Amino acid sequence: MNRTEPRRTPAVFWTGLLCALALLAAGVVLVQSFVADRGWVQHGSWVRRAAQQFDGLRADSATAATIGGLALVLGLLLLITALRPAGRSHRPAGDGLWASPAAIAAIAGDAAERCAGVVGAETSVGRREIRLEVRVADGGRDAGSPAGQADATQAAVAAAVHDRLGDLVTTPVRVQVRQTRP
Repeated sequence: MNRTEPRRTPAVFWTGLLCALALLAAGVVLVQSFVADRGWVQHGSWVRRAAQQFDGLRADSATAATIGGLALVLGLLLLITALRPAGRSHRPAGDGLWASPAAIAAIAGDAAERCAGVVGAETSVGRREIRLEVRVADGGRDAGSPAGQADATQAAVAAAVHDRLGDLVTTPVRVQVRQTRP
């Protein structure tokens, strides 16, 4: 069984993709220049035309230092991006099993919606907690204390979510109860 941890796509992927596209474009330009220098096409070399456009321009030392500094910063950013490890995409869920945050949110939301009096639930899973916003129907004046009902619903939802998830997650569950009008 493969025991490697699932990871997100590393940030260096996009940097590598952009650098590959830039190298591809440079290759196209250089091949066009080679073909034009051999006289195989009627149009002139793009590189020669660009060099003629910049011929005679002068850059002072401040401009050169600014461009050099920007190139240095860009190089350092690319190096940092390349060395950053990919982030976690799943959570451990037992013996070699992994669960995505979306799966955990779906299980928690389903457990909350099955509780008595709950009309709907919105769930989000973060690194440090599972947040549930539970909607309950407004019971009117004769239904008892709204604060007491909210506390009871909050405790029931938290218990149901813990029961359903079991050992899947160890992060705390935060439940917020909102009353909705029928």
